[in-house]
Amino acid sequence: MRARTVEGEMTADLPVPDHLLTVDEWDGIEESEASRQYELVDGVLVVSPRALPLHQIAAYRLAAMLDAGMKFAEYQEAGIPSYWVIDPDAAAEARFVAYDLVDGVYVEAARGGDSAEVRRPAPMTVDVGGLLRLD
Repeated sequence: MRARTVEGEMTADLPVPDHLLTVDEWDGIEESEASRQYELVDGVLVVSPRALPLHQIAAYRLAAMLDAGMKFAEYQEAGIPSYWVIDPDAAAEARFVAYDLVDGVYVEAARGGDSAEVRRPAPMTVDVGGLLRLD
C-alpha cells in the first residue's frame, strides 16, 4: 500500500507497511528526501518534516527545562543524596550547581563556572570548564 502526501506544491509517494517493521527492514528504507526525518518507533515507520535549526534550539531548551524540573523533583522524592546540574548556557557563575538532600529537601551546596568544590558524594573539585570543553 502507498500513501500520497502533499507538501506545498510537491507530492511524494511513501510506502505504508502493513506490518511492524524490523530494524533490518527499516535500515533498507531509502531516505529519499532530505526535508524529512525517518524514525522507527516500536516497529512503526514515522516520517515527519525535519525541524529547522531555530525550532531545534527552542525544542532543546524546552526539553532541558522540563527535564531538569522533573528530575529535580523525582530525585528529591526518591531520596537521592546529591544532584548536580551542568548547564553550558547558564550565566558563568551558575554553569554548575550542586544540591545536597537535607531533611528530604534539596538545598544548594555549591555553585561555579570554571570549578566548584563539593563535599558530596565525596570531597572534590569539579573542573566545570573541563567538562564543557569539546577538545
